[in-house]
Amino acid sequence: MGLSALTGEGLERLRDLLMEHFSRWMAPVKLFLPPAQMRWLSRIYEAGQVTSRRDTPQGIYLEARLPATLTRQLDGVLKRPNT
Repeated sequence: MGLSALTGEGLERLRDLLMEHFSRWMAPVKLFLPPAQMRWLSRIYEAGQVTSRRDTPQGIYLEARLPATLTRQLDGVLKRPNT
């Protein structure tokens, strides 16, 4: 696999390969993110794979694959939707 620091060529492929490799340490989760907890949104996108997102006036419903460490952090902060 080729990778160029100058043009960025190959970065997407590298990201995909890394996500595939580390996905075995990621668990699927469903979360509801209320407006007061939006600070977590960028962290979720950076550390995991968001597979579904639904924005509502009350907040954001997400389905994602997240590392166990982030899932544990979120357990104390966010409510999981019943559906």
